Amino acid sequence: MILARLIAGACVLFLGRKLFWLFVGLVGFVLGMDLAALMFHGLAPLQVFLIALGGGLVGAVLAVAIEEVMVGIAGFLAGAYIAAQILVALAPYPGRDIWVAMLVGGFLGLLLLLSVFDWALITLSSVIGAGFIIQTVPERSELTYVAFFVLVIIGMIIQARIKDREHLPQRIR
Repeated sequence: MILARLIAGACVLFLGRKLFWLFVGLVGFVLGMDLAALMFHGLAPLQVFLIALGGGLVGAVLAVAIEEVMVGIAGFLAGAYIAAQILVALAPYPGRDIWVAMLVGGFLGLLLLLSVFDWALITLSSVIGAGFIIQTVPERSELTYVAFFVLVIIGMIIQARIKDREHLPQRIR
């Protein structure tokens, strides 16, 4: 599952805005993987992977079919995921507070994504992609948090450059 998280993290980190459907699908995949592992203790890794794959496929198909609605849902899920990760980093055993943090973070992510779509998507996908990658590090230290912020900045720079290139005038042939 570490390799799947690394690949998902790299794809979201660098291509989250460009390939919105991939961003939504990979967030659904990793969220499905995490929830399946938490809710169904003792499942074989293949079963957890298949549940995660199903979540990712549903997210990707819905992102293509009903993009406007999925923008809001993606913003909510991304915000909820980020809030949960922050809370777990601050309090390793957050208990029921994690649901409150996920709701607050989810609504903030939804509002952010709907108000400034491109930059919000760049920011959220960079943070989530970096988070997916950092989660593969077994022991965390201060260096891990530095690496997280460096990855976020690199992801934002790369995605901003891709965005800027899309708006350049095409050469006349």
